[in-house]
Amino acid sequence: MILTSSFNYTDLSIQTETPTVVEPGSDVDINLTITALRTCEINHITLEFPDAVFSENLQIEIAQNLVEGQSFEKHLRLTTKEELEGFGEIHINLAYNTPDAPTNTISFANWVSVFTRQLADGATLSDPLRKRLVDVVNTRVRNGHIFLADFVSFFNDFLNVEIPDRIANILSGEFALQDEGLPVDHEKYLLIIKGETTFYGIERLELIYEEHCNESDDKFDMSGAAEVTNPIN
Repeated sequence: MILTSSFNYTDLSIQTETPTVVEPGSDVDINLTITALRTCEINHITLEFPDAVFSENLQIEIAQNLVEGQSFEKHLRLTTKEELEGFGEIHINLAYNTPDAPTNTISFANWVSVFTRQLADGATLSDPLRKRLVDVVNTRVRNGHIFLADFVSFFNDFLNVEIPDRIANILSGEFALQDEGLPVDHEKYLLIIKGETTFYGIERLELIYEEHCNESDDKFDMSGAAEVTNPIN
């Protein structure tokens, strides 16, 4: 999916459009819209990302003057490495100056997964897809919330895995989600992806391989839980 996110700061407002998942060897196109809330000059942008997936980090010179209320659009393109999978956050650091402050830096991040497209066509997930799921969910707290909110969309949007309806029903039973009013609606799903709300007060979800579990609850009782708006990463 192409995710649109907004980041607001004292001097600047940033809007980004980025894919959440691509295939190895594909481009990651990042569209930035930078709006000045005060007169300023954009100096340069530095990108930091998972080294295993992309080439070395980049610094892009901008030298763009903006008056208050003016916007500036910048397109960035990163190319992933052929046949190499990975995932993580692309951190964007933007350096600028205002008339009363010569050096300022703001930072924001967008998630990207780089996986070959797969179809989950067995009765259970294959070992490689299980590893893909566990690794991505456990890497970032927010990913666990996204997974709980709509696991079928999470597989598609963050793991590049298509889940047929028949398999979705099986997995829903295995994850004990079928009686919990899930998935959430698309608007709430997007809020959770952006970190603007959490999932029913759950602090963190960590997936553990079934063969590594000594014991587990038959079901997690979510009655009485409430949604909160405290953002987490």
